[in-house]
Amino acid sequence: MKKSAWLVVISICTTILIAGIAYGGVVGSKHDFSMGGTTGFRAANGTETEVCIYCHTPHGASAVPLWNRNLTSPGTYTMYNSPTLNAALPAAPTGISLLCMSCHDGVSAINALVNYGPNGQAPTWSGHDQLGDITNYPPSSDPNLTKNLSNDHPVSFDYNAPLVAADAASRGYAGLVDPTTPATIAPLKLFNGKLECATCHDPHDDGFPDREPFLRMSNAGSDMCLTCHIK
Repeated sequence: MKKSAWLVVISICTTILIAGIAYGGVVGSKHDFSMGGTTGFRAANGTETEVCIYCHTPHGASAVPLWNRNLTSPGTYTMYNSPTLNAALPAAPTGISLLCMSCHDGVSAINALVNYGPNGQAPTWSGHDQLGDITNYPPSSDPNLTKNLSNDHPVSFDYNAPLVAADAASRGYAGLVDPTTPATIAPLKLFNGKLECATCHDPHDDGFPDREPFLRMSNAGSDMCLTCHIK
């Protein structure tokens, strides 16, 4: 094949790849709170066109690098509990899950940022201020988790071989996939060996209808659940 033909092929493949990547993303998703957002949480009067600013800032961030939000004070959460749970949970979400809760606790205002950029002003806000303002979501998809996480999947615990063994011993059979090799639970992810909110959710990618809300993979036929759970 001539060099020019190869260049055409490469160009086409690159275009397809970029289009595929662009299919998902934050822009236009439920995490887009700019004036171009489509949810009830959005900047108004043309005051904020930035999309990333509601979570990230390159300068003047909070204690967490590049994080543009104050973290919810720990110690006020009710964590999941069950007689069949063999994982040791902290008193409050940690790591990336705590970042998620800086919006999803239902109390923190979404437009309350640490660094508002060069203008130094809070963006004008239209509609609702916090997730707790909206109550018409069905329970299964309510983004307002509140600080009572007793009815939500446990997070911020070590998902490792000892937990798998302890779970099997209590059940009398294997109930969890051993994540010793990360590929065994891919495309789900662990963070410092812990299962967090972002294990199952990718906050930057909501462009696939079969992966809402922000799922890392389709849960058709409970496929995502069965990635970790043996049933």
